[in-house]
Amino acid sequence: MVIQRLLEIAQVPGPYQQKARDIYTNLRLNLVNTVFNSWKKTGFAWEQYNPATGKGQRTWRRLRRCPQIAVAVGW
Repeated sequence: MVIQRLLEIAQVPGPYQQKARDIYTNLRLNLVNTVFNSWKKTGFAWEQYNPATGKGQRTWRRLRRCPQIAVAVGW
């Protein structure tokens, strides 16, 4: 996955390290926020998210609500 490769590049000193770190951080945060907010709203983690609307498409799994997760990630 792209996020994994960005993390690998961000951990190796070189000309792209800082750029990869910045992209990785922003992409990861956006991904976590999208999945978490969708889960809060629908109770589902979705397999795909619409790139224009951010709404979930194709259900992946229904997750039990867990307040500890919200506290751990700061929501």
